[in-house]
Amino acid sequence: MSVFVSPVSLKDKQNKKSAKEKAEKAENQETSHDHQLYASELKDAVLFPESGGQPHDLGIITIGGKRVPVRQVLKDKLTAVHVTTQPVPVGSLVTLKIARRLSDPEIAEVAAKINDIIVLNKHIVVHTPYSHGNDIDTSHIPEDYDLSQGIVRVVLIGHIDANPCCGTHLTSTGQIQGVSLLHQVKIRSSNSCLHFVCGLRVPEHLQMFHRLLNDVLGMQLSCQIEEVGLKLLEVLSSLRKAQTCKVLLLKELAVIKAAEIFRQFTEEKNVAVVYREGSGKEYLAQAQKELTTLMKSRPELGVSFDKFTLALFDGDYKSAGGMVKVIGPMAELLQKYLKKIVANLMGGRRGNTFQGKVTKYERGEVENVLQYFE
Repeated sequence: MSVFVSPVSLKDKQNKKSAKEKAEKAENQETSHDHQLYASELKDAVLFPESGGQPHDLGIITIGGKRVPVRQVLKDKLTAVHVTTQPVPVGSLVTLKIARRLSDPEIAEVAAKINDIIVLNKHIVVHTPYSHGNDIDTSHIPEDYDLSQGIVRVVLIGHIDANPCCGTHLTSTGQIQGVSLLHQVKIRSSNSCLHFVCGLRVPEHLQMFHRLLNDVLGMQLSCQIEEVGLKLLEVLSSLRKAQTCKVLLLKELAVIKAAEIFRQFTEEKNVAVVYREGSGKEYLAQAQKELTTLMKSRPELGVSFDKFTLALFDGDYKSAGGMVKVIGPMAELLQKYLKKIVANLMGGRRGNTFQGKVTKYERGEVENVLQYFE
């Protein structure tokens, strides 16, 4: 971080009067403490600096609870210089946030303006000193660029934009045909990536999604396009009701299974197993919880995991695997045997509890485990 005198920007350099005013303002800033600026280099440059005709991003640096607005971001060779009116202590941990992502109305407005320019079919012309004399203003070229090592090319898009560029360009905006700004994807805190298509990809994109929507409507939703929103709400509502019903039924089954195992333990059966195909980890957790509650409610019967062993596992050959948990004095012995008959079992024991994961069941392994416990 250092005291900073704001330089003439690339945009200001194109206007000689503005450049002079900027220079005079910079001189006044040197002698005025009230307008003192500070330049900071951050480890990660999130804000895009002013470069190539594009304006810089704006954001806020947060240090503890203190908010320091970033007034300007400039490029100094390979370094992004963040200009602020308050100092940022060297070595401090900061959070840098871009003000916000674009709103849907803003995206729609930008898309409309872009397509208006395309329809106007503005000519795109490339100027060089060799073809048009030395009339090109090179004052907006960064000072660390060596102009003697190449040709300066300025691309003119009608009266809309004029900037140096080394890329290949069309001859008119009409050749773009059209631009469609799509959706935004959130990346790195408040930053976002805006997806778009242009040219022939616009109708191709429309046709692809129209076919997809027609397939969904015809085979799954059975409704008209204008009814899709309402139909999806109905489907989601039915799904939530089904999930709630499933949870309640699994809880009832877990209560019944826990009562059955508790009775077996009171009849001096040393080991019991909980498994139900397709039930998932929630069912196993609920069964263990209900059994623990029964043990605590009837301490006079002497049923506890200090004397009895419970094995819980889920998954099957067709699924991606499942979990295995063994609680009780025989956990170490059962762990060794299970690892012999289940090839992809990984896990470890802590105290009288073994917990592991099966990445994938081989054919017949689930049946072998159940047969062993029976």
